[in-house]
Amino acid sequence: MKRIRYFLFFVLLFSYSYSSAMEIPVYFFTDEHCPDCRQTGATLEGLKEDFPLKIRYFRADESLKSLRPLYQKRQFVPREIPIVLIGEEILEGSHPEETYRRVLRGYKEDTFASLFNGEGDNGPKEIKVAWKTVLAAVYLIGIYPCAFSVFLLMIFC
Repeated sequence: MKRIRYFLFFVLLFSYSYSSAMEIPVYFFTDEHCPDCRQTGATLEGLKEDFPLKIRYFRADESLKSLRPLYQKRQFVPREIPIVLIGEEILEGSHPEETYRRVLRGYKEDTFASLFNGEGDNGPKEIKVAWKTVLAAVYLIGIYPCAFSVFLLMIFC
């Protein structure tokens, strides 16, 4: 019986999907009154069907304070909005969908993460829990409240 428990535990443990590691972060600087921004936002949302995008929205106010880290690190001076940051690319203004597709196909790594970590309308990083793993561990541990509470403490701290 113990062998079956361990087998089930490892099967459930490795069946968890690590899709968040494959997400392509997109930093989108937009304004609610900008028609080009709405069009670009709709284009990016449509591209979610073909690419695993995680779009982080930033409000591009008049002073463009949200772009200050980009100016400080890369000496980028914005000329127009919307501004879309993907990988190493900085796209200003409205572009056709094919331009975004080309940039997304050539994506290698997120070079802007350190500049905007924890910022944006998506809020702080979400804790993703592999519920299959938690349930398998609960099954392995049994109904021992102390062991279960220690297990939960290890997960969430």
